Amino acid sequence: MVYAIPANATHVLQIDPISGVVNHVGPDFGSMKQKWYGGILCEVSGAIYGIPHNAAGVLKIVPPNSKEEELEVSVFGDLGQGKWKWHGGTITPDQTTIYGYPNNASTILKINVTNDTTTLLSGPIFSGRHRTDDKYKYLGGAIHPVAEKLFLFPCDAERVLTVDLKTDAVELVGPELLGPNKFQ
Repeated sequence: MVYAIPANATHVLQIDPISGVVNHVGPDFGSMKQKWYGGILCEVSGAIYGIPHNAAGVLKIVPPNSKEEELEVSVFGDLGQGKWKWHGGTITPDQTTIYGYPNNASTILKINVTNDTTTLLSGPIFSGRHRTDDKYKYLGGAIHPVAEKLFLFPCDAERVLTVDLKTDAVELVGPELLGPNKFQ
């Protein structure tokens, strides 16, 4: 099966790629706009995680492994509603942690997928001087497995932001990169 994360939709979308059957599955999440942004697969557990954009928690979809099992769709974490907080994320090479990119949030979202807990990492997370609303900071990133660091790409922020995957230290690197909507 293939699953689509609800942004403005009320349910998770399930697509059977063999038969072409398409269904809404799981609970009704209501009419809130931009609930989650992006789906990230944990290859170890098979669970799919949706990063909270305006939703108050992380979406978790656990596909069944057999015909005897049922699909599980749930939400965990208490992260507050609204504000277009995080804009997708990435999972670590060991498949244990997801980091959410701070869009309008002033923190990096850290999701431990082994026990479904969340932590917020603080650091020098600011938008660019051309903005007065501190929005659209980082809209993408990548993990370098040898350096064991996450690199966040500045959209309206002015420098690259890193997270040390061993210590969770957050720091800015590189020169100032001025202007709006630079990288995703």
